[in-house]
Amino acid sequence: MALSEYEQRVLKEMEQHLRADDPKLAQQMGSARPQFDAKRISLGILGFIVGLLGLIGGVAASQIWLGVLGFVVMLGSVLWAMSPTRGGRVARGGARPKPKAPTSGSSFMDKQAERWEQRKDGR
Repeated sequence: MALSEYEQRVLKEMEQHLRADDPKLAQQMGSARPQFDAKRISLGILGFIVGLLGLIGGVAASQIWLGVLGFVVMLGSVLWAMSPTRGGRVARGGARPKPKAPTSGSSFMDKQAERWEQRKDGR
C-alpha cells in the first residue's frame, strides 16, 4: 500500500528532524553495514591463531591454565576483530552523550500529536 502525498511529506519532515536532532543516530540508522577495518581483522585472526596454539599446547602439556589462557585469547581476538569501527576509531560504550537543551516553542512531537488528533476528529 503506497503512502499518500501528505504521509510522504510528514515522513520526510520526521527524517529531517531526526537528522537535525541526532546526526549520529541518523548516520548509524542510514548505514546498512557496519564498517570493518582490514588491519583489525588481520590482527584478530593472528590473535586467534596464537590463542589456538596456546589452547592446543595447554592440552598437550596438561597445563590447564595455558589452555584456558589460549581460549580467552581466542575469544578476545574474535570479539575485538568483529567489533565495528567508527571513523577509524573503536566504538566505545563508556562515553555518555550530552543532554540536549530544550527547544523553544512547540516540539515536533507535540505538532505531530496535534495533527494526529485533527486527523482522528476528521478535520
